[in-house]
Amino acid sequence: MRALTRGMIVIFVLAIRVVQAQLAEPVSPVNIILDSDIVGDADDVGDHAVLWALADCGEANVLALITSSANDYSAPTVQVLARYFGHPNVPIGAYQGDIPSDYRATFSPFTKQITEEFGNAANTRAKYPDAVTVYRQALAGAPDKSVYVVAGGYYQPLRALLQSGPDHFSSHDGAKLVAQKVRRLITAAGKFPDSGDGPEHNFAMDPDGASFVFANWPTEIVSIGTEVGWDVVTGPRSTADPTKDPVKRAYDLYCHNGRYCPATTPAWTQIAILYAVRGGVGTTFSIGGANGSTVVGNSRQPIPGRNVWTKSPNRHHAYLEKAVPASTLAHTLNQLLQHSGTDRTACKR
Repeated sequence: MRALTRGMIVIFVLAIRVVQAQLAEPVSPVNIILDSDIVGDADDVGDHAVLWALADCGEANVLALITSSANDYSAPTVQVLARYFGHPNVPIGAYQGDIPSDYRATFSPFTKQITEEFGNAANTRAKYPDAVTVYRQALAGAPDKSVYVVAGGYYQPLRALLQSGPDHFSSHDGAKLVAQKVRRLITAAGKFPDSGDGPEHNFAMDPDGASFVFANWPTEIVSIGTEVGWDVVTGPRSTADPTKDPVKRAYDLYCHNGRYCPATTPAWTQIAILYAVRGGVGTTFSIGGANGSTVVGNSRQPIPGRNVWTKSPNRHHAYLEKAVPASTLAHTLNQLLQHSGTDRTACKR
């Protein structure tokens, strides 16, 4: 093998530094906004349990929660969860539109029941401020380049945020506000590096929203594809009381009390939240691709929602893979998901 020249070594070192600069580790506590659909699978509820555990550990500062589905009870369910974990005053923004309209993206086996049993049965998303309003308020009040946005649902709220104009919160339009305030967008969607002819659910249900966001987002994007989380299975303690614990109740409703599935689900967005708050490139995660570009096909493309990552052009898009066994990652996440307010065993040391 030919010996490396000095120039080759310099180029290699610079390349490493570029990747490290893009995927710089977060500094605790992380300012975070979670944007989730809270509609189909119960893993969405587990996402919030994990997030609030990290907040209780002092590792995350939750600026706002956004719901992106067209389900009327997604936002009230988020409020139930926030109150259950001791954070009743967190700002919650609800998408008020009707995209996606597909049954698979609007029906929920648990949101209405959770709202009725643990909250206010008359509460619907119409009683919450619009998602863009909450986004803009939260971003405007945050330090520059400090906010990590985790997208675990559909993309209409993020699209509307980018398209929003100046208001009393900020004189910047949406794209400039995001560029000023957001450090990183972490997405739990897609299959990498190429989803082929089988687009992932979130992209397939909202191809136009996802396509627009990936084409126009002004800061770095780090994607956690479904291949990372499909075998990382999490859920509440089997001994939890579903009459008192809305997380356990939601998982039970999703699984029809165990008749159709165990009360566990893949932890897709939970992994994205963990990365957003704790980082872990080189330990928990490995780099699948960095300093490239992810393109999501819109509804006019032959395969709407298909995503493709390429090395060129460099638009500061990356995707990660897990560097530890699925069981190791599941153990870490289950400790967080199953935490109580006084239990600190899941906190990072």
